[in-house]
This record gives sequence, structure tokens and C-alpha cells, in this order.
Amino acid sequence: MKVLYDKPVVLKKPVHKVLENLLATVNGEKAVEEYQKMKKDTANYYIDWLAMDQLGNQLYDLKRYEDARVIFENNAAEFPQRDLALFDLAKTYEVLGRKEDAVTWYKKVLVLNPGYEEAKNRLKGLESSK
Repeated sequence: MKVLYDKPVVLKKPVHKVLENLLATVNGEKAVEEYQKMKKDTANYYIDWLAMDQLGNQLYDLKRYEDARVIFENNAAEFPQRDLALFDLAKTYEVLGRKEDAVTWYKKVLVLNPGYEEAKNRLKGLESSK
């Protein structure tokens, strides 16, 4: 495609799509290593926090909880002001049996968004089961 001054236009690739293909053959740790490399190459790649969250949820739904955890931890570190990113990390800790971590992250969600009902309910459930 040529647009301006008859020069080719280079379209950036979405990082989550590259990782989605990569995760068919590698684990979450390796995928995050590649993420870090692509993140630096802003001329060729772009990052969408919500798409990365959806990628983590795909892994979660496939019961690849450890891989989902790695993706969610990275997303929460990259986008600490996104309550959904923190929530999905918390729910993954919960399913992995890391209840203290889940409680910590649900509380962080509620600092950002005190009206997040599902986070309130899950936190209440975890605290009442102690």
C-alpha cells in the first residue's frame, strides 16, 4: 500500500495476535519475553491492553491457568490503572489457590473502582472462608 509521496505504508502488528499464535507452542513465560521485545519495537508493533486481557482470558478458559497468570501479571504491571486487568489477575490467583494474592489484588481493584461488585463479592467470599 502506498499513500503519501508514493512511499509504502507500514502497518503496525498487534502484539496480542503475535502472542496468540506463539502461545500455541510455548508457555506464558516465553510469550511475555517476546512481548517485552515487541514492546520496544514501536515502529512495527502496538499494544492493546484490552486485547492482552482477552488473550489471558482465552488461556484461562482453556484452563491454562499458569499461562493466564503470567499474561495477567504482565498486563497488570503494564496497565496498573485498569481495574479489569487487576481483577482478572485476582480471579486467576483465586483459581490457582493463591488466596492471599487474590485478596490483595481484589483490594487493589476496589481502590480503583469501589463499585466493582464482582470484586466485592469475591473478596467477601475469600475473607469469609478464612
